Amino acid sequence: MAHVKRSYTSLQRQRQARATRERITTSARRLFAQHGFATTTMEDIARDAEVAVQTVYAAFGSKRGILLALLDSMESEQPAVSDEMDPIAQIRQWAHAARLYFERGADLIDIVWKAGLADPDLLAAWREGERRRRANVEERVRGWVARELLRPGLSEQEATDIVWTLHAPEVFRLFVNECHWSGERYEAWLASEMEALLHRPA
Repeated sequence: MAHVKRSYTSLQRQRQARATRERITTSARRLFAQHGFATTTMEDIARDAEVAVQTVYAAFGSKRGILLALLDSMESEQPAVSDEMDPIAQIRQWAHAARLYFERGADLIDIVWKAGLADPDLLAAWREGERRRRANVEERVRGWVARELLRPGLSEQEATDIVWTLHAPEVFRLFVNECHWSGERYEAWLASEMEALLHRPA
């Protein structure tokens, strides 16, 4: 019976810890959008989330840690894209996933953009996000190469560079925020550009 009680207590603490982390990230996301990343302090986040500032530091370590957690949360919500499906269907699914990712994280992209990458913590978080994004693109393109799908004359390195650039959050921001494209139009354009990299049998 004591073992059952300890297990229940442990599970309860885990749930409470998750709920606390969610309150902190929700508050941080709102404050970053309203006041900017550099201006918002850990104390501001703690006050808004109604927790002790020590709790915020213990959970995330820094504002950079909070931002990375927000980006990780966005990535975990992306639908899986199968490597086994028809390449055109795969590309269209990938473009759709990218659109959803950027739409859900539009405020975070704007936070980074407005800060101008001048904040050292934000710059470090941005570079880490770009490293992960590049690794994901490399894996996808490697799969295309293994299936001999790239058009003649296009190397794996070139294809990776192109897809990585096409998928850049700055590109989404320019088309949707500055050029006033709809999400649907961006998705169709992205899919079309990636399809152009593949070999089409005559």
